[in-house]
Amino acid sequence: MRRATAWIIGGVLLAASATACSKADDVTSTTPQTAAVTTVAPAPSSTGASTTASPGDAPTTASSGGAGTGDKAAFLTAGNAICKQVNDTSAGYSDQYQSGPKTPAALQKLLDANGVLIEDSVAKLKALPQPAGDEAQLAAMYEGVLKLASFSHQMATASGTGDNATVQRLQNEGKVQQKAVNAQFTAYGLTECGKGS
Repeated sequence: MRRATAWIIGGVLLAASATACSKADDVTSTTPQTAAVTTVAPAPSSTGASTTASPGDAPTTASSGGAGTGDKAAFLTAGNAICKQVNDTSAGYSDQYQSGPKTPAALQKLLDANGVLIEDSVAKLKALPQPAGDEAQLAAMYEGVLKLASFSHQMATASGTGDNATVQRLQNEGKVQQKAVNAQFTAYGLTECGKGS
């Protein structure tokens, strides 16, 4: 029996395949379950054009910002808009997965797409003018999120090869990392980025 466990991590949801475990708080079913992938993405288009993407779509490239050149209020507004847009895009990824066949290849594609989305999201946040004096704090937060991207890619590989022990280990590590990253983003004021369960 296989299941997918989803968690939102520092604004990122990773879905992981694992065998049913004996923990009382784990939900086990024969159908994988995922939730919306919450992460950081480009701000909505000023033209109103849709920015919804498929898990296989290539990320867009962010423009360069600057270390210590930005106003914190403007950074928070732009950063939260980025995260809100990705929340919507990620929900589309999840809906697409849920409406298709629940194969290991489909789950692997979703996990890898999430990893790419996370990495691109961090690049977009870094590209914003960073608030003066907050560079070190933000750099540490970004590194925490990039660990989650790594977990997503590793989980994709492990689920694709049926390595459930590795998936379970990564799930456990990810849950701890998620909690820390969510708290950091929320405390900083990037509340859309720090949403989690």
